[in-house]
Amino acid sequence: MAWICAGIADYYSGLDVAPVRVIVTVVSVFTGGTAALAYLAAWLIIPGEGEKTSIAQGILGKKLIA
Repeated sequence: MAWICAGIADYYSGLDVAPVRVIVTVVSVFTGGTAALAYLAAWLIIPGEGEKTSIAQGILGKKLIA
């Protein structure tokens, strides 16, 4: 799931990534996909661990966030 769930689990140290993935999936089902769109936006906007730019910055070729 594009490391977003792993990042959330890591942020709240001690959590396993599997329950976070289940929670994201359940919330996505109950919100009619709105949570899935938020997850997709996070995947595009938040840089990966050790990376300086996000996927969106790479696509647009400019800084989105100062």
